[in-house]
Amino acid sequence: YNANATLPSEPYEVCYRRSDGSTFVAETVGGAIFDDRGERIGLIGLLRDVTARKSSERRLRDLLERERFLVAELDHRVRNTLGSLLSLIDLTAGHSSSVSMFANVLRSRVQSMATAHNLMSASHWRPINLRELMHRLRPAGAPGVITFEGPDMLVPARQATAFAMIIHELLSNSLKHGALGASSGTVHVTWSNRPTARADARDVVLSLEWVESGGPQVNLHPTPGLGTPLIEGFARSELAGAATLRYLEPGVHHTIEARLDRLSQDTDTPTPLASSVT
Repeated sequence: YNANATLPSEPYEVCYRRSDGSTFVAETVGGAIFDDRGERIGLIGLLRDVTARKSSERRLRDLLERERFLVAELDHRVRNTLGSLLSLIDLTAGHSSSVSMFANVLRSRVQSMATAHNLMSASHWRPINLRELMHRLRPAGAPGVITFEGPDMLVPARQATAFAMIIHELLSNSLKHGALGASSGTVHVTWSNRPTARADARDVVLSLEWVESGGPQVNLHPTPGLGTPLIEGFARSELAGAATLRYLEPGVHHTIEARLDRLSQDTDTPTPLASSVT
């Protein structure tokens, strides 16, 4: 021992290496030993392995930090959702000719928001499967046929509600005026993805094509209703992309472009589904 060495008066932690190369964290505390004349003749200390405790403390800190993050994220999403809902009520009321029409249209739009939130809740607010989202939004009992085809992709939770609203509007318009409302009609939805042109970009560009055929005669110059500004607005503001709505004689041909977080595509694996759903 070194009689001249000193030890801190408070416990301190040291990382030790075992002979096999592994390490452990120890809490050490000690003091000096004095002889009858009051001279220090040595040191005495206690070393206690606290590796397990430190690991538990780290896990607890991580859990608390995640809890704080989730509460803040939930608060943000709830406020955004309520704001969107209030705007949606005002917009729907301005385009409704009766109370029953207002109630039915608003109910269907709120239901699409709820569908997206249910999927996000089930995935613990992680990115959700694009195909699964569209499959859940598809109206039951529609006369026409709708197919979905494209690679597995994930929609970040912050963009899922906007994407759900766009798909809902396209489905509603097709059911009321287009191919989905006709027994001979077909709606074919395809999508593809590509990285952005910038090498350092963190986004993936999703391009979704909505092509209808076999439905009623298409009005080549329709008067835009509420659905059109909703689709264009969500695509522009929430998806950082654009919506191109084309009304052609064979059937409508719409294109939706969105920028999705590339990191979510690399780190999360979507639940594999069939390549098309009819």
